[in-house]
Amino acid sequence: MNTSKEEINIVWFKRDLRLQDNGAIHNALALNKRILFLYVFENTLINDPHYDERHWNFIRQSLEDLNKQLKDYKTRVLCIRTDVINAFNQLLDTYKINTVFSHQETGLLITYNRDKDFARYCRNNSIKWVENSNNAVLRGLLNREDWFEKWEGYMQNTQYKNELNTQQTLSTEEISILEKYFQVEKLQTPKNKILQKGGATMAWRYADTFFEKRHEKYMNNISKPTLARESCSRLSPYIAWGNISIRQIYQEAIKHKTATNKKHLGAFMSRLRWQAHFIQKFEMEHTMENASINKGYQKLKKSISSEYQKAWETGKTGFPLIDACMRCLKETGYLNFRMRAMVVSFFTHILWQPWQASS
Repeated sequence: MNTSKEEINIVWFKRDLRLQDNGAIHNALALNKRILFLYVFENTLINDPHYDERHWNFIRQSLEDLNKQLKDYKTRVLCIRTDVINAFNQLLDTYKINTVFSHQETGLLITYNRDKDFARYCRNNSIKWVENSNNAVLRGLLNREDWFEKWEGYMQNTQYKNELNTQQTLSTEEISILEKYFQVEKLQTPKNKILQKGGATMAWRYADTFFEKRHEKYMNNISKPTLARESCSRLSPYIAWGNISIRQIYQEAIKHKTATNKKHLGAFMSRLRWQAHFIQKFEMEHTMENASINKGYQKLKKSISSEYQKAWETGKTGFPLIDACMRCLKETGYLNFRMRAMVVSFFTHILWQPWQASS
């Protein structure tokens, strides 16, 4: 009897929860081995205070949307709650893993350390790990001198068109067998008509309405807390979790740009560059997660006031605009950029609280 294990490749989803313009999937499809799609709900991240149940619900909705698309190919994402290395140890009991494909993640120190541990694990277990850059954010840069030119070039390149078939992926039946060895994460989420719902389907719904109509007063309303809800793209959460790529958005903007609307869409496209540039800056200067960029501010002594912090968080400071913004954020999950900057500035300058406590 042949007891040798089948050799497979794994697409490890992180902040790239989409099928199209996904370089990790594109690279996996180029090889002649079957693919397992994997998402790990990591205990260390679930317990991290930077993450909220709203984030996890958005991710669950994104994965549910992915599974609806994958149903045509008789497969789905293996969604499990454990730690990454534990997940791969268990998978190695059933399959030989040739290559893991994923995107580089510019995130918190905790995810960076996780990735370093996983790289070591792959070396020790003779597993290849291929990472794609995410939205043209590059790892290991010494400076950003020609970064904009490289970013612009990437945005104009052809998108990854990923065409799956049932022969290339593990079947739903095989995934059901694997699930017996794990704590499977349920993807159902509470119904909520106010919060934006996750998934590529919803991302494109917001993108389509923005480019078709809502962008027409983008520059007029970008700073206005109420009108910005309609005139801004509302794509931020979909970009953050990779339901849609910056390149997909950028090329859609070019497609819709005309002499009449170039002021509004041009301004929007410049903000796409800013978004990527600041993530690139964070990638290169990751200590800013916990330390002030300007070292002079590190000498400021600020004591945390639980009274002030609670008043700020609950929208009960007595400053009407601040309180309205914080209550809106709590209720709807959305606040336009200018108002976000304002409430943090109020927290650090007026309430004189350390900025680290605002996160």
